[in-house]
Amino acid sequence: MNLQIVSYELRNYSLLVQAFIFVWMNDRMFFRELPAGKRLQKGILSFLVSFHTSFYLAYRLFYVFSSFTQQESITSFFAVTAICIVTVVVMLPLYKKLINQDWTLTLFLYLIYVMAHYLATLVSITILGKLAHTQLITLAVLFWFHKEIRKLSTIQYHMHASRRFNCMLMLSMSFVIAQAQAPRLVLSGAPHAEAQSDFEWVLAGLSLAFTFSILLIMKLFLNAVFRYEEYFDMHEKDPLTGLYNRSYYQEHAWDKIDEAFSAGKKATIFSMNIHGFHDYNSMYGFEAGDMLLQHLSDSLRNEFPDGLLSRDMADHFIGVVIGDDIQARIKGIHESMHLLQKQTTLQLLTGLYEVQDLPQKKDSGSSRSIWTMQMPQ
Repeated sequence: MNLQIVSYELRNYSLLVQAFIFVWMNDRMFFRELPAGKRLQKGILSFLVSFHTSFYLAYRLFYVFSSFTQQESITSFFAVTAICIVTVVVMLPLYKKLINQDWTLTLFLYLIYVMAHYLATLVSITILGKLAHTQLITLAVLFWFHKEIRKLSTIQYHMHASRRFNCMLMLSMSFVIAQAQAPRLVLSGAPHAEAQSDFEWVLAGLSLAFTFSILLIMKLFLNAVFRYEEYFDMHEKDPLTGLYNRSYYQEHAWDKIDEAFSAGKKATIFSMNIHGFHDYNSMYGFEAGDMLLQHLSDSLRNEFPDGLLSRDMADHFIGVVIGDDIQARIKGIHESMHLLQKQTTLQLLTGLYEVQDLPQKKDSGSSRSIWTMQMPQ
């Protein structure tokens, strides 16, 4: 079959317009606080890593491949599927670097555009129909998942570190791309992406149902994960400061120290409390006291974003921090607290203990715990 660039462009205005939606979405989510010049640059790069570019590369690679094999052979079909997957895989790390987010959000956002394109292909029989359906489905799926996207982009969930979930997203994307009808119809060079027999209509219907099922499963799975995260925060985090509670610290402190030693870094245990906090509460009220505790917890998070930070009780904070210059960073926290003491005399008392050796792994029945280390006051 004759595969020409002009034929590609005539049949793929839908992907071109979808690429502009991709640019708009990225700009609103990640780039709108940037200066105008930097924002424009990011917008151009967003277009270059969009699914439109990925699909165009797949088209060109398939054009080269088709000169070496029979177009209608089973080999050709599998080649189309593999080429589409490979070009997407090439774009994903570039997109991740552009938006500076983790793999979960990167895969999830890109998967939405891939699914929208193939869903439009399955329900459209004309070029204009595909153009309209692609944009409507893209916007509809983005709206349907807008809460999940917002949470993934603004809140640090434990799920972000889940390789299994990321693998599930990548497999879902691969399965959608590998639909029996979509790759063959889109890249076959036919003027219209429509089924030509009852059998092909059945395959298209099954593919459509399968793709919708993946979207529904993702929706249900994300909602279940977010409910777990809320339960986790409720039971293992301090509701006022957002730091971990004492039980979580006791359970995971040694793991944090082990992580530091494995990376060849220093691990330091700290104990911190606010002397004069009771008087501060008496003079200015509990609301002012809560704001003081929140300020201290925010300062700890800013200085030690990779640390294990917890609120033990009242005005007492404990944790494990990793790296050098710990004392200098603690001094910065002391200075920020000094500015808030008002008419009272507040003192931030801090004890530091740099762990020199990693003890043997403790078992659940061992009486030894992180609390056996004496903290200097």
